[in-house]
Amino acid sequence: MKTKKVIIALSIISVLLAAGVITLGVLYGKKNRESGESSAMLENHYQQAYYTLLDEANDMEIKLSKLTVSAGARTQSELLRDISKSSEVAANSMAALSSADVSLEYTMKFINQTGDFAKYLVELLEDGNSLSAEHKASLAKIHEMFVTLGAELAKVQDKIDEGYLFMDNVNNVNTTLTDIFAGLNEASVEYPQLIYDGPFSDALSDKETKGLSGEDIDEEKGRLIIGELFADGGVRDITFSGEWRSDIVTMNYQATINGLETTVQLAKQGGSVLMVNSWRDVTDPVLSPLECAEKGRAFLEKLGYDNLSVVWLCNDDSTVFVNFAPTLNGVILYPDLIKVKVAADDGDVLGVEARNYAFNHTVRSLPEPVLTEAQAKTKLSVSENVSVGKLCLIPFKANSEKLCYEFVVETAGTYYIYIDAVTGEEINILYVISTTGGDKLI
Repeated sequence: MKTKKVIIALSIISVLLAAGVITLGVLYGKKNRESGESSAMLENHYQQAYYTLLDEANDMEIKLSKLTVSAGARTQSELLRDISKSSEVAANSMAALSSADVSLEYTMKFINQTGDFAKYLVELLEDGNSLSAEHKASLAKIHEMFVTLGAELAKVQDKIDEGYLFMDNVNNVNTTLTDIFAGLNEASVEYPQLIYDGPFSDALSDKETKGLSGEDIDEEKGRLIIGELFADGGVRDITFSGEWRSDIVTMNYQATINGLETTVQLAKQGGSVLMVNSWRDVTDPVLSPLECAEKGRAFLEKLGYDNLSVVWLCNDDSTVFVNFAPTLNGVILYPDLIKVKVAADDGDVLGVEARNYAFNHTVRSLPEPVLTEAQAKTKLSVSENVSVGKLCLIPFKANSEKLCYEFVVETAGTYYIYIDAVTGEEINILYVISTTGGDKLI
């Protein structure tokens, strides 16, 4: 009976082998067809993002051009509002293109800062002020940058006409887009210095990632890291979005954390968390900014960032933005900033940005201050309403740092003044402006 079953089984297998060739062919064809459809959808997604970015960049360039000759406050406000809206759309399009492995860091940041600057100028005009010569000079410089950006982006159109596909370059070196943005991302390009969201918040000293260490992680290791770090948030549905090659090679994931769709970006080298981002409406705030800061500090410690001091707080409609910096022997290390956003209703951390830390954090040998705090204070032009000076390390020009005393001065406004602790030279001055999005520094 057993032999008969074997013979029957072999007969069935023989028939199935013949049928299997047909079945596998059908399934293979179906798989290829589905894969082709998926690739076509992604290609359409990338091309739509590109054309949207091109349209918005050109629109911003035209409106900036109009601002250079506009003298009426109402016209200026309308143009600036449109620029602010276009910057948001353009930045979203650039984010979509970034998965095609393009280094957009500085260009995206420039577009975002342009939107912030436009919002600030609208508020200025609505308060009855007028645009200063300095404002107009900044707008003229921004306009020049958008002329360059628009011309470079237009070159992609020719490539598309020749058959260029974004999909062919995903997770590879995308020479077409990379070449276009390379010039705009170089340190030699002088982007206008616009709105800060805290002291030295965008200080990237150089391209060397001093704060990363360890072996490279793979896709699965990244999932395990996220699952462990965010276990308290009931993390689930962790999906891999791709490996992106910018100034820092990152492993990118989407996940549901605390019930929110969340983006998590890990450094490929070592797997440290570089970015967390989620969003929700924040209502009925019950926590003070300082309480939110403590929630943020505890969260960062869980991610492996410790010995941090709060250096800036900004409450934007019940979402509190906190800048932390590590300290060394009581000296604040501003180049190594980490930013956190915290919901003031329940203390949830909605965002983290630690790229400055990844670039700049390293073992340092700080110089000894030559001046005392009292001696440094005599270098100020005012003597009243001056805070106690704090020793800090600040970024200075390209690839350099300065040990300074930081003084907060209240005189017809709030100023942060930095005096070199070795030479007594005045190194920098930042001015606090109040906006609907909280206090900022320029």
